[in-house]
Amino acid sequence: LKVKVFAKDKSDDVNVCYCFDWTRARIKEEIIKTGKSTASLQIAKEIKKGNCDCEIKNPKWECCLGDVNKVINDDAKKNAINTSIGNDI
Repeated sequence: LKVKVFAKDKSDDVNVCYCFDWTRARIKEEIIKTGKSTASLQIAKEIKKGNCDCEIKNPKWECCLGDVNKVINDDAKKNAINTSIGNDI
């Protein structure tokens, strides 16, 4: 393999979406800056246009949206916890 595998590598620089270069770090950064992530919406739009290549680019050979949504939900929860802790100090 030429890429890090999302399911095995927990680092922030690993791709969650291999077709459109969404990494954990990119999703996390967007949530920190805006309070949400547009990754799922942007990926879904590209899928509708026929621009995805999951069967070739994703090491799991399947669509990444399930993994993307999990990362978004996990990071949003962590960010909410961190934000509330920061406000209590």
